[in-house]
Parts: sequence; structure tokens; C-alpha cells
Amino acid sequence: MGKQKNKANSQPAMFAQENTDDQIEWQAIREARKAHHVNGITIILIISVIMSMLSIMISLRSSGNVQTLVDNIQTILDTKHDDNPGRDVALSNVNSWLAGDSTPVPNGFSNLSWVSCSKVQDTSKGELWSHKFDFTDKRTGLTRTVAQLVLVGKNTSTAVGTPTIFPFAATGNSSSSDTTTPTGYKDMDGQDAVKNVVEQWAKAYVGSDSTSLTVLVGDPKTSHAYQSAGLGTYKNSSVNWAVWCTQDGKVASSGSGYAAVSVSIMFTPKYDAPDPTSTNSEQSEQDQISDATTRITVLVAKPTSGAAKVVDWEPDGALKSLRPYSQAVSSGSVSDDDDDSSTGSSDGASDDSSDSASGGNSQSNSADSTDSADME
Repeated sequence: MGKQKNKANSQPAMFAQENTDDQIEWQAIREARKAHHVNGITIILIISVIMSMLSIMISLRSSGNVQTLVDNIQTILDTKHDDNPGRDVALSNVNSWLAGDSTPVPNGFSNLSWVSCSKVQDTSKGELWSHKFDFTDKRTGLTRTVAQLVLVGKNTSTAVGTPTIFPFAATGNSSSSDTTTPTGYKDMDGQDAVKNVVEQWAKAYVGSDSTSLTVLVGDPKTSHAYQSAGLGTYKNSSVNWAVWCTQDGKVASSGSGYAAVSVSIMFTPKYDAPDPTSTNSEQSEQDQISDATTRITVLVAKPTSGAAKVVDWEPDGALKSLRPYSQAVSSGSVSDDDDDSSTGSSDGASDDSSDSASGGNSQSNSADSTDSADME
């Protein structure tokens, strides 16, 4: 019986030993799996970090390409503003001119807005576009028109020359650019032949004497008159270029009877000094008014004769919109004095100018047929 007891007692011990061995084995397996799992996570984390760094590098490189693409697109958009190429460049340049030290409106301006544009010619460097803007002259409260010539290339637009300022509708100043003869036109030799007549016209144009301007134009229609710009005091003028053309500004051979002439006019703009009782140091500095410059293209009839006359003017570079006597208004709508309070008559002048636009053109056509017989 004792032996059986010992045998029975030995069995549980062996069983327990087997369980312990199993536990140790399973524990080892679990530790190995755990270690393997941890190493796997570490590897995945390392790979993730590497991929993230690569993604950032690729993203930075791609963003540079995208930015370049965006810049190119913006350049194209700036150059081709809908159907108005160079519009933004023209607006920026006119605004800078009006707000600059040599502004033609030292009392300030407001409501600068784009009006229209037209392509005036093709050149080897691109297209020339003329943009017109309106703005309010704070000194008079009246609206003027200003035109800016812009060279539109494949990828860039550049303001050309000095803007043109008109009677109660003006043009402004432009960036630096050479003043070259219009492409395809024949230079007029001996520009001195037109220099004197252009200078006399320029004096009347920037002044306030519309009667003198009307006399200088020499319109055969006595019912026509020409409104001076009333910009200020004339200083000097110079001829940028002069070319032969037809009466409607197209290319012509020498001695055609008409010449298109680009003129730069310097003047001291009108300025109403502030009330002395309310002046301060800043206002007193503004009393020193800088001279302003505008550039305009005029049509000269019979340019080489002693009877040469400026018969039309347009924004600088706009040759093909030139027409004899197209600037005519009703003789009763202009004023020879400088009474800025008479805004009604000035507005009337604008209205008559609009009303006579078609009439003036038709009248000028009849006048052209008469004059062209003499001139050509």
C-alpha cells in the first residue's frame, strides 16, 4: 500500500512539471512575438518618417513649379486683360503720373476709371494699344480724359511715352520708353517745317483761350469752335517724330498733304493754394508747383506750306483715329475765360461735343472733300 501512495504522490508532481514547462515555452513564444511586433512597428515608423521627408521634398519642388506656373499665368492675365491688352499697366502708369510730383492736377484727383482702348498699330516688338481713362479734377470738379499708350508684347506690357491730356478729358504720363517713328510710316524730313505751327497750337491748347485755338485750327465751318484744355501756363514743346500720312492717319508717301506729329508739351498746371489762415508746413511745401508734361499726336494739314495748320489731335500714337476737324464743337458751347464756377457751360461743351461727334465727323467729311482738293 505504501508504494501505491508514493506512486500516487509522484504523479501530480510530474503533471505539475509538465505544466510549468508548457508555461515557460509559451512565455518564450509570447516574448519572441512581442519583440518581433515591436521591431515591426519600429520599421514601419522609420519607413513612414523617410516617406514623409521625401513627400516634403517633392512637395517643395512641386510648389516651386506651381508658383512659376501661377506667375506665368498672372503675367499673361496682366498682359491680356480680357479684350483690353495692357489695361492694368496703363491704369497703374496714369495713376502714378497723376499722383506724382509733376502731376498736371496738383490739387488732386479722384474717380480714375478706365473708359476704352484701341489698337493703334503693330510693331516688331508687339502691338501698340491706346487706353483712355476718366478722372475728376478736384480743383474744378470737372471730368477730364487721359490716354496712355502701351506696348503689348508676348509676355509683358510696357507704358510708352508720356500720356495725353484732353480738354475736360485728358491723358497722363508714362514710363520711360524710346520715342520711335510709327512702323511703316515715312519720316518727314525737316521737322522744323511743322515745329513752329505745332508750338503755336500747343500754347493755345494748354491755355484757356478757345478763340485762339479755333483760329489756329482754321476750320472752314464758322459754326465750329475748339475747346482749349485749360491746363495751365505753357512752358515749351518739342516734336518727338513726324511722319507723312493721309487725312485719316494712314500710311502715305512724301508730300501727301498731311503729317502726323507726336508732340511733348510742358506746362505749369493750375493750382489753387490753400487758405493762408489754415496753411501748415505740409501745405506750404505744395505751393512750389512742378511743371507737368503731356504727349499728344496731332494732324497737320499742308505741313510744308506757309499755311500749315493743326486740324486734329488724338492720344499719342493713335494715328488711324485722326480726322480733320473731328474735335469740333458748337461755337456757342465754349468759353474763353477761366471761370471754373461755370461748370454748366463746361458740361454743355461736353454735351455739344458728344452731340456734334457724328455731325462734326460728317461735316468734317464734307470739309475734307473740299480741303483735300487743295492739299493733294
